[in-house]
Amino acid sequence: MAQAARTLPAAEQHRLRVVFVSADPSRATPRRLKQWLGSIAPSFTGPTGNFAAIQKAARSLRVRISAPVKHKDGTVTVSHGAEAFAFSPKDDKAHLFYTSGTSEQRCAADLPKIVKGQAP
Repeated sequence: MAQAARTLPAAEQHRLRVVFVSADPSRATPRRLKQWLGSIAPSFTGPTGNFAAIQKAARSLRVRISAPVKHKDGTVTVSHGAEAFAFSPKDDKAHLFYTSGTSEQRCAADLPKIVKGQAP
């Protein structure tokens, strides 16, 4: 998504809002998210909260996430997908759903229309 966003003209890049939602909010602190997202695309944001609230929001989009599992050795397993939804600024509804295999070219073709509130 970051690479596709870079193909937009500067004015459209400023209008694009990308929000990353972590499935591991206890470790994905605001500081860590800011550092990580800043290395990808400084304009991307990553709100955080308690897992129950994040899971409820995910369910509203029909995305299932499981709580992180902490193992006896201290490691943590986080199971999640890599989906992305494209919401229109005109009606605040999701109009596109990208799976983890969606190409940069596909996103780059859709983003100009999405930013303008048009149907891709």
